[in-house]
Order: sequence, then structure tokens, then C-alpha cells
Amino acid sequence: MRFLSLFLRVIRSYSRVEKILSIIFIVAFCLLGGKYLMDKIGIFGFGDNVMKEGIYTEGFQTNLLRINPVYADLNEPDKDISRLVFTGLTKYDTATKKIVGDMADVVISEDKLTYTFTLKDGIMWHDGQPVTADDVYFTFKDIIQSPDFQNPILKANFDGVTVNKIDNKTISFVLTSPNSFFITNTTVGLLPFHVLQGISVSDLYSFQFNQNPVGTGPYKISTPLSTTNNGISQIVLQRFEQYYGSIPELEKIRFYGYPTRTELLANLNSLNAIAKLSDETIEAVSKDPRFSLYGYSLPQYNAIFFNMNNALLKSPKVRLAMQKAIFKDAFLEKLPNTIRIETPVLSLVQDEWRYVAGMDDAKKLLEDAGFNKFYKEETMTPASEDIPPVANAQSTDAAQPAVTEENAATTTDSAAQPEVPAIEYRENAGGNKLELRLVARLYPEGSYKYNETKILIDYLQGNWTKAGIKINVELYDATILQEKIRARDYDLLLFGQSLGYNLDLYGYFHSTQSNENGLNLSNYKSFKVDTLIEAIRTTFDEEEKTKKFTDLAKAIQEDVPAIFLYRPVYYYASDNKVTGMQLEGMAFPSDRFCHIEEWSFT
Repeated sequence: MRFLSLFLRVIRSYSRVEKILSIIFIVAFCLLGGKYLMDKIGIFGFGDNVMKEGIYTEGFQTNLLRINPVYADLNEPDKDISRLVFTGLTKYDTATKKIVGDMADVVISEDKLTYTFTLKDGIMWHDGQPVTADDVYFTFKDIIQSPDFQNPILKANFDGVTVNKIDNKTISFVLTSPNSFFITNTTVGLLPFHVLQGISVSDLYSFQFNQNPVGTGPYKISTPLSTTNNGISQIVLQRFEQYYGSIPELEKIRFYGYPTRTELLANLNSLNAIAKLSDETIEAVSKDPRFSLYGYSLPQYNAIFFNMNNALLKSPKVRLAMQKAIFKDAFLEKLPNTIRIETPVLSLVQDEWRYVAGMDDAKKLLEDAGFNKFYKEETMTPASEDIPPVANAQSTDAAQPAVTEENAATTTDSAAQPEVPAIEYRENAGGNKLELRLVARLYPEGSYKYNETKILIDYLQGNWTKAGIKINVELYDATILQEKIRARDYDLLLFGQSLGYNLDLYGYFHSTQSNENGLNLSNYKSFKVDTLIEAIRTTFDEEEKTKKFTDLAKAIQEDVPAIFLYRPVYYYASDNKVTGMQLEGMAFPSDRFCHIEEWSFT
């Protein structure tokens, strides 16, 4: 008190100018002191203390939902975090691009039907309990093969597989036929039987375990998954000192999930990295001097799928003509974050499979297919003028105007458009018009994806119109689009597919998958292709498998069930305070953590 009294007496003796200068000095001192506390001592989690304490922070432009390996495929950030919390019988190694042993050693029977896994010694759950064959049986038999399991993709991977517990450390999987890709399915993380026994499979999807799970990975939960009132989700992981593999150097990893781009950009200063930049965020983050951007691609592609149940598209000449009318480089040069592809067999050198485009060739093929007559159609909108207006789009969002099937292919607002000459479209001698519906995803207007789709559809519609093919474009939001896909309610579909670790095309091009639950989006049926796909699955010799993949690519190229367009390029943003990170060889973004033990702060 005496000090305060003396201090006030001194201040009162100051002149007006001296008082102002003193206030300025005190404010400056507080600001500098506050910056020191944030930068050096680490208040609010910022600054150099993040490095000193081993706290590494990543952000996602989407919410974190559930940390559970059997549901991780349903939300990409969840898959990334699950990769650190859980481990599987095997794992993918980005260095070799091979599936290697992880929690267990495997022996494959001579007939390639039985996979016997023996758990390694000393593997513990994060709560200190030992891992046993009960956990393996529980994960694959009781959960994944349950009729109530809510991940159809993972469930399909174990359809028809018999799971047997041999002893406390040994489990076997018995297949009905050899499948060289089956081993990739065993990378899924195990669930703890002692924690989840008695929980209904139908309840597991929303069970509290998903916010504070117990795993076997190099990191355990330090702060459970939670979401703030403003929608930002957060989870903190702590290094697991009893991990059976190489112990990471980073002590803690924190993840934030931001519901919007605005929230993410407002919190850049609290992040070391952004896992997968959205297209709209790339430009903003690239302007921040703290961050460097690193591009990478995954085994994915976008394509136009021909619905071969459509009578017009049953003609191989029509499909080939539509392909030849497309000069890919003409639109890809406007889409910078893309890599041109020619075949879904992504293991092959794509440039060796390029087709020769030519509009004259396309027109000749259509004539040969019988479409050598023309009819004129008056139009008030130039072809390829724009992405079709909102009357062509359908969304579950109540803010969108109501749209029906009858008006989904119409264009409006003719009074605002200048009149242009009538367009000539093709028909055959029987009066069948060459008119097709192109269905695609509706994105928010002004977004990068909206503009990307606009550029692509403008080009496709414009060039096919030049060839004499009428294209009616229909855009739908994700929910309605999935309904359209299940019903195969389209003639042409602009869509993407992901191959994952094994590049297996069974789910996408085998005839058995041309149903509402399958992903053969072209309804493509080829005995030759089916035979090759099945032969590839039963081939374990890599050189022989490559030869069969080449034959498969040739067969698909000859039939043209789809026009394969490009692979997306993604970007990872880092402030470069962590070294050892590798983005090469990834099949999923979560694979960046493949060698997390090599990461360290600079």
C-alpha cells in the first residue's frame, strides 16, 4: 500500500504532457509483455511454447465427429485421428507402398484362402489391458459382420469371410475364393472387447466411446473430443509411452475442426498445419507468410460415366464419338489443381493410354451409328453459355426454389438472353433423338467446386452440341444425387471414385456391382472384364498382376464405359516447424502419419 501511495503521489506531480507520455509507456509495456507471455510462455497455446512442450496443432475445415476406426471412412478428419489412436493387424507403408505387418504376423495358406494372424507379444490397450484374439474376433465378427453395422463399405469387405478364434493370440480369416487384395482390409483398427462388450452394434455409432476412445496406437486421448458453442470441435492426443512400436518424439497433438472457412482462417495463428485445404482456402492461406503449401494426389479420379442401360448409349460408336469430341487439355488448362488421366488403372503410365480426339471423327462415328438426320431446335440461350440456371438444380435446402422432375431439365429467363440461331441436333431414321441427361453435384454458387463444375459442364455440353448431341444438365445436392445414383437415374454422370490401397476395380467395373448397392456406375457388363478383374484378384505375383492390369486397361479402353478425366490435386499447409513429414505414396490423407515417429520440431 505504501508503494501504491508513493506511486500515485509521483504521478500527481507530473505535468499533463508527462502524464500522457507515462500512459503511452505503460500501454506499450503491457502490450510487449503480453506478446512475450503468448510467444514464450505459451498462454492460449500460441507461440514457441507449443514447440517446447511438443504440442503440434492441425486444423480441418470440417467438424470432428467420432474417433472410431470402423466408422473412420465416413469422415476424413476422423480417419486421420483414428490412424494415431488405433492400429490394425497390418498397416500401409508409404515408403514401400505395401501392406506390412503391424500388430500381428500373418501366414497365408498355400491355396490363398486362409489368413492366419498371430498377435505380437506385449501389445497393450491405452488403459493397460493386454490385446488378445478376443479383440480381433470382436472387431471383425461381432461388429463388422453384424447385420446392424452401419458402414456398408467396410462391411462388404468381409462379406462371406469366416472369422475363427484359434487361441488367445491367434485368429484366422477364411475366404471363399483367393483375393490378393484382401490383406488391405486388415489395416482397420481394432476395438477393445473389454470396453465395448455388451454395447449394441446399432448403438455404437453414437456411443460416448467415440469421443474418448481406448486404442492401441502411438497416441492416446488426453482431452476428449468436444464441440464449443460456436461449433469448433477439438481433441488433444498424448503420446502413449507403452506403445509397442517406435515412440514418437512429439509429445502432444491437438486437432481443431472448424465448421466454416471463415472460422478456419480466423484461427490460422493457432495452427501449425492445415490437413487438407479446401479449394476456396488455398489462395487465402498461400498469402500467409507463415505457411508453405505442399501438393499431393491420391488414387482418385473424376469421370463421366455412361449409363449403358440407356438404349442410345448401348451403341459403342455413340460412346466412342462422345469421347472423341472431348479435347481434355482445352478444359484442364482452366482447372489448375488437376492431373489428366486416361484409364482407371492408375498404376499404369497414363500418357501411354491417350486417345486421339477429333470432332470430324466423332461426327463420322455418330453417322455410322445411324444418327445421320438432323432436327432444329429454337433456343434463346447460346450452348455452353453457363452452368444451367437454378431451374436445373435441385437441393434439399429449403432456401432453394422447388424443382420437379418435369422441370429439372428446362432453362428459363429467356427474356434476359439474346436470341441465337437454332441448333441442329441428331436423330436416326426412326425419329429417335440423340438427347441425353447429364447429372452432376450441385455446389454452393461462387464456390471453387461450383466454378470447377461450371467450366467442365460448359465445355462438355458445348462440344457435344457441336457434334449434334443434345445435353440436358441436372444438378443436385449430395443427398438427392445419392438417390439418383442408387436408382441409376441418369444417362451421363459426372462423379469421382477412390481406389484406396489396392487399386482393385472389382467394386467399380465388375458386372455384379451394377445394382443400387454397387458402385458400377456405368451398369457395365463385360465377361472379358469380369474375368480379368477376378484373375487379378487371384494373382499374387506382382509382375503377372501388372500384365493382367494392362489387359484390363485395354478392355476398358475398347468398350468406353466412361470418359476418365482427371485426378484432383490437394494441398497441405505447414508452418514448417515440424520436419520428417512425408506426403509421397499416400492413398489417404491419414497416411501422412505413417511414420509419425520421424516427426520432430525444428
